[in-house]
Amino acid sequence: MKLLKEIKLILKFLGQYRKKIYLLSALALIGSLTNGVIPYIYGKLVDLVTTGTNLKIIFCLLITWLLLTILSNTISRFTDIKGSDLATKASFNLIKTTTDRLLRLPISYHKEKKMGEIVQRAIRGSEFLLMIVESIGFTVIPNFLTLVVALGILFWVKWQLAIILLLVLIIYILITIYQTRPIIKFHNELNKAYEKFYGNLYDSVLNIEIIKSNTGEAREIEKLTKDSKKIIKQRYSFVKAWNNLNFWQQTVFSFGFVLLFTASLFLLQAKIISVGELIMFIGYASLSYSPLAQLAQNYRWIKRGMTAIKRTINLLKIKPVSYTHLTLPTN
Repeated sequence: MKLLKEIKLILKFLGQYRKKIYLLSALALIGSLTNGVIPYIYGKLVDLVTTGTNLKIIFCLLITWLLLTILSNTISRFTDIKGSDLATKASFNLIKTTTDRLLRLPISYHKEKKMGEIVQRAIRGSEFLLMIVESIGFTVIPNFLTLVVALGILFWVKWQLAIILLLVLIIYILITIYQTRPIIKFHNELNKAYEKFYGNLYDSVLNIEIIKSNTGEAREIEKLTKDSKKIIKQRYSFVKAWNNLNFWQQTVFSFGFVLLFTASLFLLQAKIISVGELIMFIGYASLSYSPLAQLAQNYRWIKRGMTAIKRTINLLKIKPVSYTHLTLPTN
C-alpha cells in the first residue's frame, strides 16, 4: 500500500504530461505483447524445419517473426527516447519548482538552515525522479508485461514446465524483497550523510570570509574529512548489501535454469515435448530473467529514491513570502 501511495505521488507530479504518458504506455503495451510472442514463433520455426514442412510455410512464419522483431525494436526505440525526454523535463521541472519556492522563502529561513544541504536535497530528489520515471514507466513495466504474456503462453503449451519456472520466479521475488530491506536502510543513511557533507562543504565555501578571519581553515578540513570517512564506511556497507542481493539472485536463476533444462530434457526424451518447444522454454526462461532483474533493481530505486523525492516535495509545503507588488513567472 505504501508503494502504491508513493507511485501515486509521482503520477500526481507528472499530471501535466498525462497525454504523453498515455501514448507511450499504449505503445509499450503493444511492444510487450510482441516480445512475448516472438520466442513462441521461433520455437515453432524449429519444429517446422525438423519435421520437413513445406518451405513456403516456413518462410511465411520467418517473415512474420522478422516483422514482429522490427516492430518490437522500433517501439522500444521510440518509447526509450520519448520516455527519457519526458523524465528529463519532469526532473528539471521539480528542481525549477523547488528553486522558485526557495527564492520566495523569507530571509530568516535562509539564515536558519544550511542551504547547501537543502540544495543538495533538491538535486538528489530531481535525480531520483529522472531515474524512476525513465526506468520504471517505460522499461520495467513493459518488460514485466512481457513476462506475464510469456507465462501465459508457457502454461498453454506445457503447464508442468511453466510451474517450475513460476516457482523459481516466486523464490527470486521473495529473496529480493528480503535482501532489499538492509539496502534501503543503508541508502537512507547514506542520503542523509551526503546531504550533511555537501551542506558543510557549501557553507564552508560561502562563508570563507568568516572562516579565514577566525583562521578556521584546518578545522573545516578536519570536519569535512570526518564526514567523508563516515560516508566511505556507509557506502561500503551499502555496496556489500547490494552485491549480496545480486549473488543470491544469480544463484536462484542458475539453479532454476538447470532444473528447468533437466525437466525439459526428460520430457523431450519421453516425446512429450518437441525440440522446438524445448528451445521455446529455454528462450522464455532467459526472457523471464531480464524483467524480474529490472523490477528488482528499480524496486530498490523506488524505495531509495522516494525518500529523497518526498523530502524535496516537502520543501514546496513551506509557506513563501507573499509578494503583492511583484508577479514572478511560473514557467
